[in-house]
Amino acid sequence: MEITKDPGELGRRLAQRRRELGLTHAQVARRARLTEGYIRHVEEQPADIAHAALWRLAAALETTPRQLLGAGSPLLLAEQRAGEAEATLGR
Repeated sequence: MEITKDPGELGRRLAQRRRELGLTHAQVARRARLTEGYIRHVEEQPADIAHAALWRLAAALETTPRQLLGAGSPLLLAEQRAGEAEATLGR
């Protein structure tokens, strides 16, 4: 499943966190088991990102997918609504 989020914000957050940790694109790529070109692409271009890649990047950057996506992410809002529905059904 592809995640569609304002990729500009995702890219900015990814780049900011990478710089905070003092990591190069190559180092993040190795940590996340992704290519350096992919890391650059996500940082610089509007792009869709798969769940697996998002989780790998978050782990590589010692953060969470929520932090990378931002609080207003349509994905996070959809997951929250799904969780609320499950909780209601489970009562």
